[in-house]
Amino acid sequence: MQTTQKGVVLAMVLIFLVILMALGIAAVRNATLEERMAGNFRSQQLAFQAAEQALHFCENYIQAGSASALAAGVKFHDPGPISGGANDGKNYWEIESFWKDDAFSTQLPILAVQNLNGVSDPLDARPRCMVEQMDALFSPLSPDEKDAKSQFRITARGVGSHSNSVVLLQSYLVL
Repeated sequence: MQTTQKGVVLAMVLIFLVILMALGIAAVRNATLEERMAGNFRSQQLAFQAAEQALHFCENYIQAGSASALAAGVKFHDPGPISGGANDGKNYWEIESFWKDDAFSTQLPILAVQNLNGVSDPLDARPRCMVEQMDALFSPLSPDEKDAKSQFRITARGVGSHSNSVVLLQSYLVL
């Protein structure tokens, strides 16, 4: 007695292999996506920590007094927005080129930078801060000019392990 084979098993195995291959590709894509998300999160956290260092650096030198701030290279500006020119209506901290210009922003000294492991180029991507001296703050209880307090807006910029991972932090300091 001779039996004829119809090839159903072969077709089923091929369909099963295609399904397994699709599941494997989906798992690899998912793992790759999760790895990229974790890397981006790490880069963002590095940028945040760098900006926080810059913010504290400038705050500390301003609180210590204007002489120590100037000795540390902290630059003071009038408050924005800028009037006239190509940057009309923008604040100093909104202009990308000002963050690379030593006349507008202060780069932290290399000795002040801590825990920047993973930053792409630590010398170029060192945290920076920018200080704007705001109008004097008068107390509603004592509007006398002798009681006016100095007010500063400090903006700090940190860059993560990717140049497009940038964090800006701002604080207001009243002395």
